[in-house]
Amino acid sequence: MLPQNHSPTPSEELAAMPDADLAALAESHWENGYRESAISILDYALEQADLDHSIKREDTGMQNSKPLMQLLRSEYNKTLADEESLDGRLWKMGSGAITGKIDSWESMAGSTAADLFIVGDIRDVIVEGLIADDTDELILTLSAVGIVTTAWPPADPAVSMLKAAKKSDVISG
Repeated sequence: MLPQNHSPTPSEELAAMPDADLAALAESHWENGYRESAISILDYALEQADLDHSIKREDTGMQNSKPLMQLLRSEYNKTLADEESLDGRLWKMGSGAITGKIDSWESMAGSTAADLFIVGDIRDVIVEGLIADDTDELILTLSAVGIVTTAWPPADPAVSMLKAAKKSDVISG
């Protein structure tokens, strides 16, 4: 007769895993821009708490408690709702136009709209030529060309699109 190997059940594997500060992990992911991952971690932790797989230990106190996870999830939901509102989208658009930084479709629209006028090109020449420690030569060159192409409007959209592509890391150089 062959010896039977006992493979652990998922519950046994979960119980054998070391405790993790899931709240801190979710916060770290959120702060680093991995928002979907942060929400997934919180959803997992809340699901485990609902299944009565206690995620709170005596010595960890509040760090992985269900109320803390619910509070974080609620805060993240509110932040996402605020960002997706009309005001939030307009704020991102304005931020993109003023700073030239692209981190969303709305900020790309704002940055590109400013680039179509001489304002965005002057902004980028000042930022890349005078302020930035690590000057992006391609953005600086495209901004200078953008200033010149303001006198010949048919070329300006192409330069603006190249700048948007570079700022959003679609092209490198």
